[in-house]
Amino acid sequence: MNQVLKVSGIALFVLLRGLVGGVLLARNIRKETSGLEPHQIASLYRDRNAILAPVKQIIIAIDKDGTITMMNESAKKLFKLFKYDENQKIEEVIPYTKMYDVLTSGMKDDNGVE
Repeated sequence: MNQVLKVSGIALFVLLRGLVGGVLLARNIRKETSGLEPHQIASLYRDRNAILAPVKQIIIAIDKDGTITMMNESAKKLFKLFKYDENQKIEEVIPYTKMYDVLTSGMKDDNGVE
């Protein structure tokens, strides 16, 4: 009987710990996704791609660290980047680019176009 109580106590502890961990994980995920449900996130992703797909101009987005966060099909075709990792640095994908320098300096760069 004593052994059964001991095993039951351990099982209850593990169960409660898992429950608390699950709740904390769910809160963290909810916070990171701005409270959006999975279907809402998927909808935003589809909408973004639907808007960017027909655009013929090159669109490349980088974050404050110079990491590519998004690139449209026109950019992929121009730079022959059919397989690239969106978590790569812009300089790794497009050597000699000034994108990161422009971002960090705040200076305007119009590529010589007036």
